[in-house]
Amino acid sequence: SLERSRGLKGPPTRLEGASLAGAPGAPRPRRPPMETDSDEDAGPRTDEYGDRFEDYGFLARAEEHRKAGNADFQKQRYERALREYDSALDKLLTVAYDKSIIIGERKWDDVVRLRSTIHLNKSTCLFKLKQWQQSAEEARSCLYGNVHEELMYTDPQIRAKVREAELAGGGGAPSATYVEQRLPRSLRAKAWFRLSRCYANLLYVDRAREALSKALATCDDKDLRAEMSQHADRLKEIGKRQSQKQRQHFRGFFDKLQDSGGYVDLAAEKRARWESMDYEARLRFVEELDDSDGEDMHLPATPAATQAAGGKADGVLSAVERERARLLNLSFEEYLERAAQGEEA
Repeated sequence: SLERSRGLKGPPTRLEGASLAGAPGAPRPRRPPMETDSDEDAGPRTDEYGDRFEDYGFLARAEEHRKAGNADFQKQRYERALREYDSALDKLLTVAYDKSIIIGERKWDDVVRLRSTIHLNKSTCLFKLKQWQQSAEEARSCLYGNVHEELMYTDPQIRAKVREAELAGGGGAPSATYVEQRLPRSLRAKAWFRLSRCYANLLYVDRAREALSKALATCDDKDLRAEMSQHADRLKEIGKRQSQKQRQHFRGFFDKLQDSGGYVDLAAEKRARWESMDYEARLRFVEELDDSDGEDMHLPATPAATQAAGGKADGVLSAVERERARLLNLSFEEYLERAAQGEEA
């Protein structure tokens, strides 16, 4: 037609469009990206630190349970909050022991802090319920981790060996194995303070004071330090009451012990009995003592005690026997000395 001869083309038809698309140098239409459900095509996942990461959603579910527990705690539903916290700890337990889960070291520090925070939240719920012993156990779990780690790293010998290994390594810094050293100072201060308050309610004053000193050493919050100061005054009052109770309980005990003779009078009585014994009695006592362990051996009563009991010594002695007894009624050392001198003569 006239338009085609002039080079003016109208809108291309479908056939013409297809021929243009296939012409050399013509732009090709872009293919839409293919959607796939496979994670292999997307490549390995990484966390916010850039490390390889794969938890299959367990950390997210643990965080959801923690938030639900916090909401129940705000409404004073402590039993329900404890159940939510336990569910969160179960998810973190799977993260810790499932070998298919991949978590980097820096991400694992976040997991440890999350787990310790949940344990401290459980301790707060149990403290509100006045379950002091269980609250103290959860506070210790916040600081030491699970039961196995607590038993391992609270044993003095194992702690000494770990410390020797750290010093041998040349660092001298606390090992990352200790859960407490991986926690923020604020969390550590709250855990030690909670532990001190539990010990105070259990009347373990010495333990409460030790935990309070550790809490003060890691506390940077002025308001929290003020609460700790008030708690220290409470510990002093508890200590005074315990001292008064002990004095009332043992009142007159030492006076009665002194009136009955006491330990000093008992030793003096044994010495008097030994001095009143003649040589034969001393020799017989020493021979019997050599054949025993000495626990059940008792010195014979003094003649005055025997006379007071209405008994007789050995009956009537003849003049010869009395003279012999007089000669033998010398100290053990003097007799041995005379015997030695007689042998030399």
